[in-house]
Amino acid sequence: MSPTVFQALEERDKQIDALKRRLEEVSGDLDLNAALMDDVRNELHRSSRGPGDAQTRKIANMQSTLRAQQDSIKEADLRAQEVECRGVVFAKYISLCHWIFRSFFASLNYMFFWWQAETDARAKDKELSDALERMRQYEAVSDHQGLGFGIHLSPVQISVLDCLFTCCQKKTVPDSD
Repeated sequence: MSPTVFQALEERDKQIDALKRRLEEVSGDLDLNAALMDDVRNELHRSSRGPGDAQTRKIANMQSTLRAQQDSIKEADLRAQEVECRGVVFAKYISLCHWIFRSFFASLNYMFFWWQAETDARAKDKELSDALERMRQYEAVSDHQGLGFGIHLSPVQISVLDCLFTCCQKKTVPDSD
C-alpha cells in the first residue's frame, strides 16, 4: 500500500477516536444532567408544597440541555458510522485499484514477451532466408562455371561451406578440429 493510503487510514482512525471521545464526554454530561434532574424531581416529591418558578425554570432548562445533548450524541454516532462506512468503501477502492494495476502490469509483461518472441522469430527467419540465399548462390556459381552437373550437398556440408565462405569474406581461416 502507498503512504497516502496509510495516511488516509490514520486520518480516519483519528476522526473515529475524536468522535468516540466526544461521544464519551457528551454521555458523561448527559448522565450528570439526568442525575441532577432526578434529584430535583425527588426533592419536589418530598416537599409538600408545589414547585416554585425557579425550580420549574431549572427543570425546563435541564430538559432542554438533555435533549440537545441527546441530539448531539445521535449526530456524533451518525458521523462515526459515516466515517466507518467511508473507510470500508475506501479500503474496497484501494483493493480494486491494486487489482487493476496488477492486471495492467501483467498485461504489459505478456506484451513484452510476445514482442520478444516476435523479434526472435523474425531474426531466425532472416537467418534462414540468408542461408537459403547463400545456398542458391553456391548452386548458381556451380552452374555458371559450366560444370554441367548439379551439386548435391548434405546439410552438414552446406553449413561447412557456409562457414568457409564467411571466413573467406573475413579473410580468416578457422582452426580444423
